[in-house]
This record gives sequence, structure tokens and C-alpha cells, in this order.
Amino acid sequence: MTVAIIGVGVDDTNSDPYPTVYEDGTFEYIPIPEAHDSTESKTYASVARHPKGGSLAETPEGDEPLAGALDKIQPSSDGAIRTGTELEKHPLHHDPNFSALTYGEVKTNNRNQLLQLDATEDDVVAFYTGLTDPTSNTPHRYIIGYFTVNEIIDFAKLLPENPPLNDDDRVPRSALPDDTRHEIVEKLEANSANAHVKRYQASGTIDPNLLIVDGTKPGGLLETAYPISQTVPGGHAFTEDTENRLNVLTTASHRETGFLGGFKKPHRLNLSGNEFISIIS
Repeated sequence: MTVAIIGVGVDDTNSDPYPTVYEDGTFEYIPIPEAHDSTESKTYASVARHPKGGSLAETPEGDEPLAGALDKIQPSSDGAIRTGTELEKHPLHHDPNFSALTYGEVKTNNRNQLLQLDATEDDVVAFYTGLTDPTSNTPHRYIIGYFTVNEIIDFAKLLPENPPLNDDDRVPRSALPDDTRHEIVEKLEANSANAHVKRYQASGTIDPNLLIVDGTKPGGLLETAYPISQTVPGGHAFTEDTENRLNVLTTASHRETGFLGGFKKPHRLNLSGNEFISIIS
């Protein structure tokens, strides 16, 4: 009985400006720019600026695309800044995907929280991001979506010990033993909408730390963002009211209050999935 809450979406490390939350609580969900080869077809020009029906939608005629919300993107910390047409044509790293209810993770801290989830208990993975309202330049953290856990697929447990890595520290499919390769490819193909699987489709390689959360209903992108943070020295933290209401199990050892970053830190909530959904709905 738990909820993992993971930070996602663009921020000032990879784009400018921050996405917007409006007076009525509606918001812009903007995925980070894809930093690797991928088969992803969605770009900042092809997706509508305002989500429809709980997911990112193709830009209808007359609507503004996500590109209109951004002045620049920087897909990798040591890479070039993209503006204009280069920004518009750049693919999204569509993760989480609220249409397919899938999320992929390779970072250790986030993996550790996700591995605590139990599909048999109807546990939930929730997602928060940084948003600013039009009257302020100060971003705050908001829960923007969630889904119920159907399956946790930890590829680190499927791969052999000390798997062969290429120069990009990824595991080539061709270097795996036949039985392992077949099992991994089967799992990847079953989750073809996942952003990390689209990287595999383009390169024939996977990150050795890849974990995929396959989701099910209830779940989706929220219609209105749920505010959770206050500004504190060094970044953001749960407000006291939110920390109590969501029953936060803090992972921040240096403060009592659940610290959200700076960088978007993961947390767990001591709530059932149904309790969490009831609070944020």
C-alpha cells in the first residue's frame, strides 16, 4: 500500500521558460527533449500546447503547439541549444506517456522508490513537475498525473551479471545470449509505446538500469494541477499541509520536511492508491 511520486517534465536545466499553470488550475505538460536516438514521432510542433482528454494530443488546426510555450531547449547538458525550427522539429522524450500508461526509469534514486510498488496492492505511481503562474516567475511543484501499477519490469534482473556494454554504456541486443535476448526483446516489444523502448528500437541497445512501470486505469493526466510545494533554501519542499495530507515518507535525510529539490527528488506516500486518487481528484 504505497504511492511513489516522481519528478518529470522540462525545467530550467533543459528548456526555457517553465511551463504555465493558469488561474483555473489547467496547465501545460511539456516532456523533456529527447537526448538519444529514438523512433519517437511526436515533436514540439506536432503536439498541442494544451492537453486534451488526459493526454498529449496532436495539434489541431488553429491550435498552438508545445513549441509556442518554449523559447529554447537543450536536450543534453553538454549539447547545443535549439531554437526556432530546430526546436519545433525536435522529438519529445514522451515519459511518462499518459495515453499508454507507461513510464521508464534509469536513475537509481527513482528506481529505488518504484521498486517498492506492488501491483497486487493497486499501488500508484504519481508524477509532479515545475510550473509557474502568469503573474509570477517563481516555479512551484504540482502533481500532474498518475496511474495504477499493472507490472514492474526490472531489466537489471533480466540481464546477465556484468552485461556487455558499448561505448555509450548501453547493452547491445546482439551481445546477449539467445535465451536472455529473446526474453528481453519480448518484454520490450510488449511495451512499445514506452519512450525508453523507442530508444531501443532506434539503436538496438538498452540501458542496463532500465525499469519500466506498465500501468492501468485508473490513471491519466489530471485536468487541473495539484499544488504541493513551498519555496525553501536550496529549492522546494512539500508544504506542511500537503506533507500531512499525503502522508509523505520523506527520503531527504538532511531535513524533516520532504525536500523536492533543486532537482526533482522522488518520494513515497503512505497511502493506498484509492486514498491518493480521492485526495487529488
